[in-house]
Amino acid sequence: MSAPVFPDPWDFLTAWVLVVADGSGRLQLLQDPDGGTTLPVRTDLEEAQRRLPPGHRLLQAPVGELLAGLPEGVSVSVDPGSESGMHVPADLVVGLRRLLAPVPDGSSVGPWTDLPADVSRRLAGSTAQGVQVWALAVDVPDGPRLGLLVHDVAHDDQEARGAAEGALLGALEGREPSDLGVAGVRVAGLDQLPADAADLVTGGGVPPLSVAG
Repeated sequence: MSAPVFPDPWDFLTAWVLVVADGSGRLQLLQDPDGGTTLPVRTDLEEAQRRLPPGHRLLQAPVGELLAGLPEGVSVSVDPGSESGMHVPADLVVGLRRLLAPVPDGSSVGPWTDLPADVSRRLAGSTAQGVQVWALAVDVPDGPRLGLLVHDVAHDDQEARGAAEGALLGALEGREPSDLGVAGVRVAGLDQLPADAADLVTGGGVPPLSVAG
């Protein structure tokens, strides 16, 4: 077998791939080499179209989003049947899913000090009045530096929470993560942070963003 399609876990998690869905939107799951269940994904559109079963359609999604929604015990098969394909066992899927947390285990967290001032002001002004937003930088062990935007909307107010997170992501439109000095940007509620990161925010170690810059 030749080299894998994705050289490291972060390339894999952030890549967009093609999956097969039936008419109701359910993803196609197949039997994996070990007799378990696997989610086949494709990286080549032409090949995916050639293998598309009748009555099904192709959907495109980032791998991280797909992993987050996979049932326990399901593996992932990338480009099955091709020389560059690879199989990700279910136990490794569980480990990769942990990297999707706002602050992956073992990461160091601090203020996102090099966030451009114009972006900071735009983020601060993007949410509803009274919503506070903090910008953190997350350095993942043996991984990239990530940007993390944190808001204080209550967990039980899903409508307001969704609006805040959508507004924050919308405020970043047109700016690539690399332009902001990070490999990716995540959005999370204050209640989703591990205790040490939450203490950094609530204890004043990271001031909230302000439209005044």
